[in-house]
Amino acid sequence: MGIGRATDDGLEMKFEAVAPESEFEHIRDGWAKAALKQFAPFCSLPEWQLAFHEAFSPKRRLLVECAFGSMLCFAEKIFSPSDIYLTPIEPHWFFGNPLLGARSRPQLTAASPSWCWYHSW
Repeated sequence: MGIGRATDDGLEMKFEAVAPESEFEHIRDGWAKAALKQFAPFCSLPEWQLAFHEAFSPKRRLLVECAFGSMLCFAEKIFSPSDIYLTPIEPHWFFGNPLLGARSRPQLTAASPSWCWYHSW
C-alpha cells in the first residue's frame, strides 16, 4: 500500500498513487507485523504514520529502528537549538505507538548514535 496525494486537475480532483518512501521499504513488513499486535494497530501501521508525516510534518527527521521483531518509531521535534525531543511520528491524536514489540523498551534504552536517521526532504 502506497501513500497517495489528491491533486486538483482543473475542475475535478483525482487521486494519484505516490511511491512509498523507499528508505523504509526494507523494514515496512516488520513495522506492520509489530503494529498489528498493538491495542490500536491501524494507527501504528507505517501507512498511517508515514502519511501523517508527509501531510503535517514532512521536515521532521524520522528515527526508525527495527531489531528482533521490535520497532522504535519516533520523530525529532526541535523547539530551540538546545531543546530537541523525540516524539511519536503522529503526535496529534497519540493513538499510534512509537514502541512496537516486546523488546522495544530495552531497545530504546540501548539506542545510540547507531540510530537510522531519515530525512524526507
